[in-house]
Amino acid sequence: MGKILCIGLAVMLCCASPAAAEMTTAEFLNDVNIKVHRVNQITYLMGISNGLQWYNSILEAGAKEKDIDDMRLFCPPAKLSITASQEIDMLRRYIREHPEAETQPLGMVVFQTHFENFPCK
Repeated sequence: MGKILCIGLAVMLCCASPAAAEMTTAEFLNDVNIKVHRVNQITYLMGISNGLQWYNSILEAGAKEKDIDDMRLFCPPAKLSITASQEIDMLRRYIREHPEAETQPLGMVVFQTHFENFPCK
């Protein structure tokens, strides 16, 4: 029994990965310009953006279901499909206007970018 426990503990320790924080917006913008990192960074960015947009859609559907005012966090035009290039351009513009956001986690800044660019009326 003790031997099995030791083996199990050894396997867990070998498979453990160190904790890592989300990259900052500055790290993303630097890495996205490096050709070998570009595809991974764009995939990561679009995953964040798509997740925010799906969450927004869920909030919209919930508001309609309950017949209450729009609960969306941001309100892009209905037919808009944001490309990776547009996301990166919005991020760069946001950072120029809010330099302090460079050190913030990328996901937070992507949300802030959408919130500012697509306000709900």
